[in-house]
Amino acid sequence: MARFDCTLRPDGSVGFYEIQEGCGWVGYAGIANPAFGAVRDELYAKEWPQFKLLAKPDHNHDDLLWLEPHGLEEVLRNDYPIMMRYSLQLMQHDDIPPLIARTVRPVAHHGDKQYGVEFGWWRRVSWGNTDRGASLPWDKAFVLKPDKSWDSIDIMIWKPGTREGATRAQMLKTLEKRSEMLLQQFIEPMPLSIAAKPYRAIFRPFFGYVPRTREWIPMHGVWTARPTSELRIHGAADAISGPLIIDD
Repeated sequence: MARFDCTLRPDGSVGFYEIQEGCGWVGYAGIANPAFGAVRDELYAKEWPQFKLLAKPDHNHDDLLWLEPHGLEEVLRNDYPIMMRYSLQLMQHDDIPPLIARTVRPVAHHGDKQYGVEFGWWRRVSWGNTDRGASLPWDKAFVLKPDKSWDSIDIMIWKPGTREGATRAQMLKTLEKRSEMLLQQFIEPMPLSIAAKPYRAIFRPFFGYVPRTREWIPMHGVWTARPTSELRIHGAADAISGPLIIDD
């Protein structure tokens, strides 16, 4: 399963923020959008292996809303496929390779954004090859983000001529700390009015893979929005979501 975080531009083109494989929000999306939940559950029942959830007992992951949780000891005693939401640092070293081989989501390369370099969505920049940040395109809006990350950690937005996003000093400090980051053109979120209040929104469509036919099928998804003063849309406590329907 994969989720696209994207926006629909006024000219009809799609602006891609990123693609998440083995993504979260699969449980929450089933509540926010019953149509998504119906496709997800049908795929699980008819097309996907009957994997179980492996998560830390104290980790309140939204996969608990749709998958049966099994503890680490129980999983190690069996050989069924798993959805791993368990920190590798908490496992015995010898247990890790066989569990990674059984998980239906990427683990070792989770959050790796090299695919965007291959697609031409962003490019690598470093503290050294930008003359300590001086040659970054400061006259345009852009985003710096880590080459491997999740939960919006260290995603820095530069939007010149406004008070939105990070300051130049904050952008430079993060690039120096990370040494190398990814530079992406800033993609403006979509304007949205909710209860007569202005918001910025993105689309989050899901696609499910069917091994039997080797096809990806649309699963619907959700939209996510925050008050219009915010540029980072997801990963915040005040974000709200609703159903996204993909027509045939």
